[in-house]
Amino acid sequence: MSQKITVKVKCHHSGCFKTEGGVLSYGDGIVDVLEVDSLTIFEDVVMHLVAKDSNNVGRMWYKLPYEDVSDRIPLWENVEENKKKLVVKARWMGEVDIYFERPIEYSINEEVTEVTEAANKEARDTATASKKASKAAGVKVRKKRKVVTEEIVCADEDSDGQKSDAGLSESSDSDMEADIAEEEAVNVEEEEIAVFNSHNYEEQIPDEDEVYPATDDESGDEEAQAERLVKRGLPDGVFSLRQVFCSGIDFKKNVVKYVLKTRRNVVYDRWEKERLGARCKGKGCSWKVYCAVENPIGKWMVKTYFPDHQCHPTGRCEIIKTPVIAELFLEDIRRDPAMSGPEIKDEMKRRYNIIISPNQAKVARRRVFDKLQAECDNQFARLRDYEQQLLESNLHTTVEINTTTRADGSEAFHQMYICFEALRTAWKRNCRPIIGLDGTFLKNSMKGMMLTAVGRDPNNQIFPIAWAVVDCENNPNWEWFVGKLKRDLGLGLGENITLISDMHRGLIHGISTELPMAEHRACARHIYSNLKKNHKADMLKPLFWRVASSYNSGDYKENLAIFKEFDAQACQALLQKDPTTWCRAFFRVGCCCADTHNNHTESYNRTLKIARRKPFVQMLELIRRDAMQRVANRSTIAEKETAKYTKKARTEVQKSCEGAQYCAMVRTTGGEYEIVEFGMGYAVSLSGRSCACRMWDLTGIPCRHAVCAIREMNFEVEDYISDYYLTAKWQETYRRGLKPVNGSKFWPDSGRPRIAAPPKWGFCFNSGPLRMPNCIIWSGLWSGSTCRVNKSQTRF
Repeated sequence: MSQKITVKVKCHHSGCFKTEGGVLSYGDGIVDVLEVDSLTIFEDVVMHLVAKDSNNVGRMWYKLPYEDVSDRIPLWENVEENKKKLVVKARWMGEVDIYFERPIEYSINEEVTEVTEAANKEARDTATASKKASKAAGVKVRKKRKVVTEEIVCADEDSDGQKSDAGLSESSDSDMEADIAEEEAVNVEEEEIAVFNSHNYEEQIPDEDEVYPATDDESGDEEAQAERLVKRGLPDGVFSLRQVFCSGIDFKKNVVKYVLKTRRNVVYDRWEKERLGARCKGKGCSWKVYCAVENPIGKWMVKTYFPDHQCHPTGRCEIIKTPVIAELFLEDIRRDPAMSGPEIKDEMKRRYNIIISPNQAKVARRRVFDKLQAECDNQFARLRDYEQQLLESNLHTTVEINTTTRADGSEAFHQMYICFEALRTAWKRNCRPIIGLDGTFLKNSMKGMMLTAVGRDPNNQIFPIAWAVVDCENNPNWEWFVGKLKRDLGLGLGENITLISDMHRGLIHGISTELPMAEHRACARHIYSNLKKNHKADMLKPLFWRVASSYNSGDYKENLAIFKEFDAQACQALLQKDPTTWCRAFFRVGCCCADTHNNHTESYNRTLKIARRKPFVQMLELIRRDAMQRVANRSTIAEKETAKYTKKARTEVQKSCEGAQYCAMVRTTGGEYEIVEFGMGYAVSLSGRSCACRMWDLTGIPCRHAVCAIREMNFEVEDYISDYYLTAKWQETYRRGLKPVNGSKFWPDSGRPRIAAPPKWGFCFNSGPLRMPNCIIWSGLWSGSTCRVNKSQTRF
């Protein structure tokens, strides 16, 4: 038989609920404080009220002391279920509030009258009164509770000297508790649904069986009656008596949150397996909290709490140690790995008004990088599974992972290439045959480079084609990447393709090996950057771009002469770079693109700046999602376009039309014309779609000379724009998007060997000889507090 538990009941009666200013309250009533048996709360309270005045017995509610009146639970709905829940919660809390609302009009007046007469004439015949009072309250007393009622009746009558020794049997208590436990088990799922429906959860709700108290499993009667408890719902960093936690770890987290909110110097003074305590270290301060395992419910409960402080916040909190600081700044450093120790110290003061030492900030930063590196290593271990998921979700996608074999026989990452089928097909069918290539460093702790291939859509916007991650930027890796592009895009030997990039030796080698017949343009911006290192005159910049932007040999010679006249040495240095690779006058006709720079690719790499700071798989996912979102957004925009040609083409045609006003046409035969502009003649062939200025030839959009001829012949200018700029092609480019990819918990097990992470770059955490806040060094980060730097391999 379980131990009898007495519960304190505050019985509110003779009043009613009312709402004032949007706040619900119970007014005009009386409060009686009772001590009753937890198993017979309902019957004892009803009999007490009937004995005073049966007219007070109306609809009945209950709530726990810490709950608001608006959270009250009706006892006149789902009577038996709510009565059992009342018993469970009251036994756990030790106190409960019960409200009776005086009825204005009863629907069963005869029964109320019956109860009243029984109470007045028969000197509280409690068995009958209890039953009829229950009816008056709109409830029905189950026969299973008859034994409970008899105990109360006999006890009362025995006190009057009328009857003796009729008590509650052991089986009655056991049946009651078993019934409660059984009913609670049945209603677990319904309660959870009701709780979830009342909140707007943004995160996935864990299953009930995923959360366990950090205590040993128990068995027997107490496990059978481990009732579901209503969560207190208190805000973070708040304590109260009888507050429960799922584990001691949760209690300690709440202590830390309390310290961050109040800035009190709280320390732990009790640290045992099933007991934890904390107190304020302020002089003469009485604040303390004590939490221990409550075995009947299998949770940790606050047993002692003194909430008042007799001290003032000092801003120094011993409990805020480096692990706590590291956890607080984990996401900040993940977003910005360059965040330094002094910045962490200052930010801690700004956010929480708590002072930490420079060494704490430095060590916390180091712990964050250790954790991020562990995440990266774990992601590399499942790289094969990620590859399998990509192939299953996006059919015909090309994914290739290459590894190297270590001395111990394990596989280490070497290369990874990704080209989605939707992007590949869209580029081949709709985009101009020009590709920008570029490499950029990863910003996470992994030593490596990202290689990207970017095209231009019909509206001259960035269109990602493929990307790869390699351990370094060298000849074999660039040759491998260009070779993959060649096979995926069907480029042959490069007869009809134009590539534009910087002049990295590995890239030049890869293109000359795999695509020997391709046109390879050098980014003019890089040419000028190298030139101005030794020639710093500001006037060189516009003069250089006039040379690079020359569409024909005549303009090139004229502009080069001006450049040479200004600075002959700079001109000589410039001509050391082959002008056929960076000047428009020598570009091949056919790709309908006159770009002398690789801004599209470099701009795309800049948009991936945040992604390149993330752990490896997370980085790849962000790149994929960026491409997926880019296609979806552009698809929406393109579908709204109603013109025949894209906005880019229309803008360029508008410029040509404005420039045509200074041109005059001299007609000849064979569809050819001579256009005179400021005394200079330009041969135009409408049938051949060419002009001596070469602007039309290179861009595919009629130049001002061509527009003059077209207008004079009363033709439509739009009919002479290249099909690469058609709106229909633009829409088709983005019609097929990337398919969504499931998260890591859905990845299939490829069954292939796990892959180890490649060598790592590290971060210098001390102010050593280099005195750089974030200098990148070779793997082998530090030994103790000394950072070992191999200066010959340091990269800035």
